[in-house]
Amino acid sequence: MTPKIEDRFRKDAQVVLFRGDCLELLKTVPDNSVKLVVTSPPYNIGKSYENKTSLERYIEFQENVIKECVRCL
Repeated sequence: MTPKIEDRFRKDAQVVLFRGDCLELLKTVPDNSVKLVVTSPPYNIGKSYENKTSLERYIEFQENVIKECVRCL
């Protein structure tokens, strides 16, 4: 049976595919509640589909994402 793909965190969800600001999603996830996080961060190299920012802002954002991922795991 193919699992249903949810677009936001739900405790009983088997798969969540969220298209948006990852911090927005991560803040809805309880501590120690997931088994795996798969991410594909923007690389901040000026691709047409990303907004390039200063290195300092990029690192700060990625640090926040990593902290939230660790908390959820």
